[in-house]
Amino acid sequence: MIENSLEATKAHFEARPSWKVLGSYVQAFSICPRQVWLMSRQICPDESHELLQVGRLIQSQTYAREHKEVRFEHLTLDLIRRAGKNFVVAEVKKSSRALEAARMQLAFYLFELKQMGIDAEGELLFPPSPLRNRYCRRCAYEEFCWA
Repeated sequence: MIENSLEATKAHFEARPSWKVLGSYVQAFSICPRQVWLMSRQICPDESHELLQVGRLIQSQTYAREHKEVRFEHLTLDLIRRAGKNFVVAEVKKSSRALEAARMQLAFYLFELKQMGIDAEGELLFPPSPLRNRYCRRCAYEEFCWA
């Protein structure tokens, strides 16, 4: 099922030769095709949008020991690491709210890598959700967790 959806999405974008299919397009298309239309025309979102800032913070602060944001041809992989003889490509998301879209994006990356002759496994990573307790009220990180 994912392969059929992935092929349909790729065919949709390849019908426009000036476009290069990107993983972020696949993820966005699963949520909102209009967003892909805007992104593909370099119409930028509000860079100060709170959720974009949270996403950037998560990207920069989590999984510090991994190789982060690896660019490979037209792909931008959040994380890549070796597990024995295999490569593991991971996509980092702030929550599992759009799980299917994240799965499609990761499947697209794995498909593209396979087309290039690179076998890899995929992994979706979500930072742990905060748990409120009696110390949160006086914690210096309170705004980070509960803003």
